[in-house]
Amino acid sequence: EMVIKESNYMPGAKMILKMLKNEGHELIVITARGGINQNIVETTKQRLEQDKMINLFDKYFFAVRDKAAVCKDNSIDIMIDDSNHNCKNTSESCIKTIYFKDAPSYNMEENQYLKVLYNWGEIYRYIKELEK
Repeated sequence: EMVIKESNYMPGAKMILKMLKNEGHELIVITARGGINQNIVETTKQRLEQDKMINLFDKYFFAVRDKAAVCKDNSIDIMIDDSNHNCKNTSESCIKTIYFKDAPSYNMEENQYLKVLYNWGEIYRYIKELEK
């Protein structure tokens, strides 16, 4: 809980999420948070409220084990995640997936459903390119 309360957002995250929301994108949070410790859900919501980001998101799914299933059930066009496991599963489910790789970690081979990107600026440009 302390990490959620005190950690910083990735550079550019707030700005890009606000831009995408203002451009009409639906933003959905799908997270495993709350699966083990239910207090994490409230802590996360409080942090987003404090940072005036709670209303950026249209839906929240907490304690999710199978993100690919939630993506399919909610017709998610693009999933962004920093877990290679989640990215592998969603991309194999034919959902466009961005592996947000912000540190040395697993290498994944890109394909028509999987793109490896390293910062929010790249994510924004990729989403804009997909819209063309």
